Amino acid sequence: MDILHKLSHHGSKPFPILIKRLLALAGAVLYLTCQPVQAACPPPLQEPSVEQIQAAQRVAKDRGFLWEVSKAGRVSYLYGTIHVAKLEWVFPGPQLVRAVQASDTMALELNLLDDATMQSIAQERTRLDEVPPPEAFSQWSKAKARELCLNAADLEKVRPEYQVMAITLAMARGYGLEPAFGIDAMLIQAGHKMGKAIEALETAEDQLRALRASNADIEEALARGDFTAEEFERGLHILVKLADAWAASDQTALDTYPQWCQCLNSAMERQEMQRMVDDRNPKMAARIEELHGAGHKLFVAVGSLHLIGEKGLPALLAQKGFAVKRIF
Repeated sequence: MDILHKLSHHGSKPFPILIKRLLALAGAVLYLTCQPVQAACPPPLQEPSVEQIQAAQRVAKDRGFLWEVSKAGRVSYLYGTIHVAKLEWVFPGPQLVRAVQASDTMALELNLLDDATMQSIAQERTRLDEVPPPEAFSQWSKAKARELCLNAADLEKVRPEYQVMAITLAMARGYGLEPAFGIDAMLIQAGHKMGKAIEALETAEDQLRALRASNADIEEALARGDFTAEEFERGLHILVKLADAWAASDQTALDTYPQWCQCLNSAMERQEMQRMVDDRNPKMAARIEELHGAGHKLFVAVGSLHLIGEKGLPALLAQKGFAVKRIF
């Protein structure tokens, strides 16, 4: 499938919160590609057929959240994405196409085409603590691997927080959401194919720092019952609702996420939201200002939760003197 060709010619404490914030993170959330381990397991994702691609193109429409940000007589664009999606969501609508075509530089949370960035992510995912995770967690992970047809041997080679993410993403496939169709990944490949310069808004270390968990965190999560089927289902329902809001460009649902997600009720949850989303925004806003000020016409793509409220990127850029206008 040459989706990139078609895109460029069409005229991306920790465990319950990790589940509920998956869509706020980009490059560090990498799916473990595991082959089926049982005859009854569903087959791995197949490359879409020409007919499927053509059908998806026919219903292509503008989705997500697009803003125009201008300063010093130059216009850039800010786009809120999701990191798991459906095939029909991959193909951009006319306003998004125009915004991408008007830019000379694509800026994302991370540059996933950069070898050093990918090496840092790979090293972090497989950097295990000297003391193995609690046995109760290991048993839970192995059981979920069997249930979801993941390769347990591959799963246990990565840090526990990445095991949780791989399991969550595998569960999301049951709702039709595929990491392989993540909007960020599609955009960066399309931008590269179109000859756009690719810039990162933060380093891999900055983003990975937001995900790290210790064995003490795991013990605490186990004691709280964060690994129950009910807790995961609640997290997945939030993920699905946010994905549906993105697909419908439902700004009200995005803006009110802190109210309906029921994931910011405790001081710990609010601290995690601060660390995983809000604390990263000022640095990203500064980087956008730097690149725009250097003369670039930017197309900026970040996880949609980075756009919310007075600590979100639209508000921070307005504080820096940008004229900010919502497009869709």
